[in-house]
Amino acid sequence: MVDTTMRPQANGKHRIKKLTAEKLRQFRNEIVKGNGQQVDLTERGIESIVSLEGLQNATKLDLSHNKLTKLSQLKSIAHVTMLKLTDNKLNGDGLMEIQHLKKLVILNVAENNVTRIPFEVIRNMGTLKALVLNKNSISSLDWMPKLPELNSLIVSNNRITQIPQRVLDGLPKLTKISISHNMLEEIPNLSKLSEITELRLSHNRIKKVPTHLAQLSK
Repeated sequence: MVDTTMRPQANGKHRIKKLTAEKLRQFRNEIVKGNGQQVDLTERGIESIVSLEGLQNATKLDLSHNKLTKLSQLKSIAHVTMLKLTDNKLNGDGLMEIQHLKKLVILNVAENNVTRIPFEVIRNMGTLKALVLNKNSISSLDWMPKLPELNSLIVSNNRITQIPQRVLDGLPKLTKISISHNMLEEIPNLSKLSEITELRLSHNRIKKVPTHLAQLSK
């Protein structure tokens, strides 16, 4: 049988269906940049992660545009501050391994099958500043705990019908929120979010704009 990983794909990258220690060593020069801190595993056709050996210095990991349904082995890269998982096949349960990344600042899980992030994953994300979840299957944000450092929340192109006031009150440093292309019928009270500079609400079912919006920062 021919090993297809020996031939680059049309995008010039070698396909790695199963991410193993051997494959990481074989393609390290393609994958690892910046003294081992930046790891680019995008567009590799990855379906499963068996090992992340040798990536312990990574602070930025990009696994976008693959075929992952479940994450694993993240405990070995505990220093990661930015994790990008755009365009995979992940649902909420498939994200459980993220709970080991206590230093996350940016989490991007756009274009997956997520309905919610498990509480076990998000409860200790005290350093998280950006959460990107656009183009998923989210209908509610009631699973979100307090995220004291979060300044950017992107949940556009989902099925969200309402934003609980409790959730917004737990995001005191929010400066940007994008919730366009959802099913909102009313806008919650945003008056406590004094740092807001960008608010996107287009393509919803909103019939009335509350007067408190005029008090937000422009």
